[in-house]
Amino acid sequence: MLNNRCIKFVCLGILLFSGTLFPSYTMGQAPEHLLKAGFIEKFTHFVEWPASAQGGAEVMKIAVLGKSRIEPAIREIFAKTKNPDVSIINITSVHETEGCKIVFISNSVSQETLQEFLQYTKGKPVMTISDTKGYCNKGVLLNMIVVDNYVRYEINKGVLDASGLKMSSLLLNSAIIIEK
Repeated sequence: MLNNRCIKFVCLGILLFSGTLFPSYTMGQAPEHLLKAGFIEKFTHFVEWPASAQGGAEVMKIAVLGKSRIEPAIREIFAKTKNPDVSIINITSVHETEGCKIVFISNSVSQETLQEFLQYTKGKPVMTISDTKGYCNKGVLLNMIVVDNYVRYEINKGVLDASGLKMSSLLLNSAIIIEK
């Protein structure tokens, strides 16, 4: 148990500080959408879903709402993890989120669709993620933003608390916390 925690701590440290200490090098080496897809994969190691969210299935279902360059990047990153228990789908309807643990919301969706999805996932063990300025304030659980050439992330504490998800303090301590 202690070894597993140490490994997670080291991985999170490398992930977070590599972009913090060498932002122009990191941003120059990989396109932003690949970095963000890598963040999403790493986030999965620091979030615990309640047993009720498992639904008997061991597959982690990730949905992408809207058109985004991040979808193929997510597929690429998760393919490299050689984890066969990940399913990545593109969705257009709230009902397609059934069984999803993560829903990435693209900025290509209308504000009406955004609100419909956030209302539908509110209070459910679904980690909503975006990379659009202001979306965390609108109710997305985790929002990746670029600040001074660094990929940072915001966490909406109110949405997190209502979701029933448990997030590692390592992730929370390095986030910009939005209290809503």
